[in-house]
Amino acid sequence: MSEGIQTLDNLFAFFRHHGVERVYVKSLAPNDNSKNQIYFGPGFDAISLFPFSEIQASADTRYATFSASLNFHWIGDDLSLVRAPTSKLVLYPQYPEVRFSGFLLGTDRSKLKSIRELATNRIQGRLLFLGINETSQIIGALFAPTSAVSTDSNHRWSELAEPRTVFKEITLLGTDSKILLLQELRRICQKEWINSYRLDAYGNQRECNASQCGGYTLEAELGIRPNGRSEPDFMGWEVKQHGGSVLTLLTPEPTGGFYKDSGVEAFIRKFGYPDRSGRADRINFGGIYRFGLAQKLTGLTLTLEGFDSENGKITDVDGGISLLTSDGIVAAKWDFSGMLKHWSRKHRNAVYVRSKSRNAPAKQYSFLKDVKLAEGTSPLHLLKAISAGKVYYDPGIKLENASSTNGTTKRRSQFRVTAKNLSDLYDSVTSIDVTKT
Repeated sequence: MSEGIQTLDNLFAFFRHHGVERVYVKSLAPNDNSKNQIYFGPGFDAISLFPFSEIQASADTRYATFSASLNFHWIGDDLSLVRAPTSKLVLYPQYPEVRFSGFLLGTDRSKLKSIRELATNRIQGRLLFLGINETSQIIGALFAPTSAVSTDSNHRWSELAEPRTVFKEITLLGTDSKILLLQELRRICQKEWINSYRLDAYGNQRECNASQCGGYTLEAELGIRPNGRSEPDFMGWEVKQHGGSVLTLLTPEPTGGFYKDSGVEAFIRKFGYPDRSGRADRINFGGIYRFGLAQKLTGLTLTLEGFDSENGKITDVDGGISLLTSDGIVAAKWDFSGMLKHWSRKHRNAVYVRSKSRNAPAKQYSFLKDVKLAEGTSPLHLLKAISAGKVYYDPGIKLENASSTNGTTKRRSQFRVTAKNLSDLYDSVTSIDVTKT
């Protein structure tokens, strides 16, 4: 590593200068090198730690895999950031495990002499540091086991891995993000009734009267603006508000099947049913869809194609979650690649906050003191919970003015869970009274 970084404090100062908020550290084994890739742990947990762009399935190689491209840069010998354009996480579903690959290919060799020497050999105990900044850039540094940085690290931490991962996680924010989150939730809880509102993209307060305004109001109180980023809401935490015992986990649009090929209106006309409360000229597609059970209103069955539920492994990277007709036609499908992305990017750590609402004198929300902190997950947790019937599909899709050529569609594909089953999705779920933190 460059002579400009002599101590752990030097390294953290460099990271802070480049906006790094959290750092992951791994002690490398002899097999962790550029030839064999670097082992990032069992299961698919690691893709919840690191920001990535898209997940691609590949069945053309010797082993069917998923890969996730990274915006990764090394700290060069001259302290410049050296891009590694082919760096990616490779997910091997047959084990399952995640490895780090392509981190030297296409880099500027003249600026990475020390990195290349360390990354291509089999020295036990090399330390890999991966810092993540607010723009989802990953900045890497690698040190020999005899370096001052490694010695300092070993003195500070007796263990270089958290219980659930192969990494040691360090926050550079000053105060732990969990503590800051709980402090903010305590403040919001103590305000009692809050007028319903939301923030626009510029941070301006806007009136909010829709059914989902509980979530908007909580996000606004936390200073969260809508920004289109598929990252966690608050300092690495996904914030989920709910008014009852049912929680909406994610709302991805189908990526295949009749729904994708023919469009939502054709899908509703083919598989929907007349509104059951008597609203004229309206066709609905709703109901509860649990794994392996035909839904009475539509006849469709929720299935997992290419997933071994007994062993918790993906067996076909081109598979996914599907709604099937009785004769096997795919009405709608969510590819594994997309579901891996949706779950991994936002749900590693989440807080579930219950609310009450009232409409007089105005629409208002009160956020309750007892919250659930859910920590540690992977997409395999989600797939297992679906196969066990704990997570279910609960769509709210409709076509109004159905007899007209200008009918209006509403699309909302929801995967939901009851609060009592949250523990099936995370390594740990803790109930906390925020007024006592």
